[in-house]
Amino acid sequence: MNLINGFLHLALLAGSCDPYGIKNEEKKKQFINIIKHAEQNNQDPYELLAIAITESSLKPDAYSSTKDVGLFQVNCRWWYKKFKYKNIKQCELALREPNLNIQKGIYILNHFRNSYK
Repeated sequence: MNLINGFLHLALLAGSCDPYGIKNEEKKKQFINIIKHAEQNNQDPYELLAIAITESSLKPDAYSSTKDVGLFQVNCRWWYKKFKYKNIKQCELALREPNLNIQKGIYILNHFRNSYK
C-alpha cells in the first residue's frame, strides 16, 4: 500500500464519523495533494495535514477575518514581498490556488524552523 492509500485508509478508519471529512471529494483531493507535497519536499505528512486541517478544514478557498488565505492560511500582509508579489491583493489571489498555497505553507514552516531553533 503506498503512502497516500495508507493515509486515506487511516483517515477512514473512523468509519461513518469521518472526522476530517475525507469522504468529501474536494477534501480528499486536498488530503492527497498535501501528502504528495510532503513526499516531494521531505516533510512530515502528518504535520502538514494537521496544520491544514486545523487552519482551513482542508478548504482551499478558506479566508479568515485576519485575511489569511488558503489551506495553510498564509497571511500575505507579512509574506507578499518575500514571495515577490506587487501587493497584498495579488498575493491573496495567487495563494487561493491549492498547490501554490501548500508550497508557500511549507516554505513558511521551514523558514520558522530554521530561524528559531
